Amino acid sequence: PPPGGGGGDRQRDSGKHATYQPGEPTKDLDSLSQAVQNAKPGVGDVALILKHSVFRPGAPAFTTLIKSCGRAGAWEKACELYDAMKQRGVPANTITCSALINALGKSRQWERAIDVFTEMKQNGVEANIFTYSALISACAKGKRLDKALEMFEECVDAGVAPDAITYGAVISACEKGKRVDKALEIFDQMKNPKSEHTECNVITYNSLLGACERAGRHGDTMRVFAAMRNEGVRPDKVTFAAVIGATAGLGEFKKALDVFRNMTRDRVEPDITTAAAALVACAGGGFAEDANAIYKEFVGKKTTADRSEDGGRREKETGANGRQGGRAGGGDVKDQSSSCGSSSHVALVTNALAAFEKANAWRHAVDVIGATCDLKQTAKARAVAVAADAAAVTLAAAALHVKNAPPPVMTMAARIAAAAGATSHTKDAAGIAEAAATSATHAALIANLTASAGGIRCDLPPRAYVTLLSACERSGLFQRGMEVFAAARCAGALHAERGRNGGRNGGNTTFEDDDADDVSVAVPGVAVPEPPTTTGSSVPFHEDPSSFERALQCASAGGCAREAREVLDAMRVTCPGGETAAARASALAACAAA
Repeated sequence: PPPGGGGGDRQRDSGKHATYQPGEPTKDLDSLSQAVQNAKPGVGDVALILKHSVFRPGAPAFTTLIKSCGRAGAWEKACELYDAMKQRGVPANTITCSALINALGKSRQWERAIDVFTEMKQNGVEANIFTYSALISACAKGKRLDKALEMFEECVDAGVAPDAITYGAVISACEKGKRVDKALEIFDQMKNPKSEHTECNVITYNSLLGACERAGRHGDTMRVFAAMRNEGVRPDKVTFAAVIGATAGLGEFKKALDVFRNMTRDRVEPDITTAAAALVACAGGGFAEDANAIYKEFVGKKTTADRSEDGGRREKETGANGRQGGRAGGGDVKDQSSSCGSSSHVALVTNALAAFEKANAWRHAVDVIGATCDLKQTAKARAVAVAADAAAVTLAAAALHVKNAPPPVMTMAARIAAAAGATSHTKDAAGIAEAAATSATHAALIANLTASAGGIRCDLPPRAYVTLLSACERSGLFQRGMEVFAAARCAGALHAERGRNGGRNGGNTTFEDDDADDVSVAVPGVAVPEPPTTTGSSVPFHEDPSSFERALQCASAGGCAREAREVLDAMRVTCPGGETAAARASALAACAAA
């Protein structure tokens, strides 16, 4: 039957809110869709709703429902709808199967997507270009480049001519899988004059540009950009970030800056990402004044995505550690939050500092953090640290109490369970208390380092902190230099914590997690913060004795006795070998100078 049971009913209901109430039989496609949305997956709710539905969906209605589930990420319910469709004897068609494959792909269920495709072939359902595009995208999201390429080859062998969407999906898969050679091969296949010409859109070009730029194939990046120009595809900010980075990679630093400044000719406004790429050129050419001008113009600008990323991460870490974020006065890289900022903003700061270091423009480097901290904000951070210390002491005492508590009287059933290897409630409680105490101790460490950092942000790579420390030493700001080292230690501790937790992406960086139909290419040409380790050492920055020795030399030069004592105490606890003779000598010199 037609959706809604009749055109007249649908017209009368149009523009009104659905009147469906949970538990009532569904009477049209709208109420059925709403009921499926409210259903719980995997417990038979979908089958029950369809059983009692007055409206009997056909293949088009099932396709609509499956698409709706795919948009909501409800792949299990999409599969339940497909199973119910087969049980009712409604024949599956190409559009329905493609919708299901797309729904599964969006939820990274690539194996199930291939199972549906296999079933299609067994049942004689013809696959079209939409089917293959959805399959390739599903395999890419499942981090299976081999399967994505296999599906692409099968598409070509089946005589289905790939279109721009298909080519874009497979090139995007190659970019995520870091197979720039294959991406370029497929691109050349698209542009082969002997084959049917397929036009690329800006998303496909950006995927290819990103792949080339990440692999350091700067010449190929410029070749692809030239093809993009010849085809009349309008570049966007992501395009220019890649081109600026490639131009700088070829050593044409002044030309890279010209590309950045002339973006507006293509009606594209520069943003923080393209500015960070331009700062790579400034660092390469040692253009300190240009770098300073770009940095000052863009340091306060963030995209909506940047603000969401910062806000979400800040909220998460504040809740975990009991800390409050804030901005100290004087400098733009002063942030009481120890959380990581957006990657574009971190790259902006890092690349600006690299340019200042190259040109020995230490004054500009100091201006990034300010010569002094905001005393009011620092006082607030110290209050937070005091509270964190108190919480750590309390939880440590509680953990010790639970550990030393006498075991409860065990019943015979408990004795039998213990003999069988079951964990007792006492051991569980002790483990939980110990984990809470460990977490509180780490939170107290982060809070104290944040307070000692004087408002300097704690998410930069080690090279940036080394530059800032040099700038402070050359400017005679030794106290500020010690605050830089505290921020560096905090950054290292936070990085180590994220490493222990598997990282935001579970430690797998082979593929990006963005949608194939809304590709957000990672920032090409922008310096990616390296792990917090010192050059030539596998020891984390915050555990490397040479880092402490360098900081203590700064304390010695400035007569920072209190800071030297704190750093030396931390070195004894943190570094595997404890304090070194050089570190102890510098600390004594700091006391003598004071």
